[in-house]
Amino acid sequence: MRQLKLNTVRVTPKMATEWLEANTHNRPVSDKKVRDYATAMREGKWMLNGETIIFDKNGVLADGQHRLWACITSEVAFETVVVGGVLSDAFASIDTGMKRSGKDVLHIDGMKKNPKAHATAIRGTPSSNSVSCSEW
Repeated sequence: MRQLKLNTVRVTPKMATEWLEANTHNRPVSDKKVRDYATAMREGKWMLNGETIIFDKNGVLADGQHRLWACITSEVAFETVVVGGVLSDAFASIDTGMKRSGKDVLHIDGMKKNPKAHATAIRGTPSSNSVSCSEW
């Protein structure tokens, strides 16, 4: 059985910069996603939620580049879970889940009647830009 390393870490902008040097095999960076995450970090809305920053067994960053760029952009450290030692072949299965929609969140929070319509209305309001995420 393969053993993974798992730690909760306070990631500083300096650490993020160093870790991004291991970002040799990843998708293009979304500037909008980085800006959204950086805004959340600056506003204190970023929270430790169990999402991970992942490194493979060779130290290559497999998941978390947008959070790391946001840390550098915002100049705000954040707490996250970091996993190391993942097989390189596992990359194709990382970050492939279905994104949770506003409708899903409202339904989970107990709004059983017409959560889609409420999510659509909320999305159009100026205060609907908060983002919650986290990683190592």
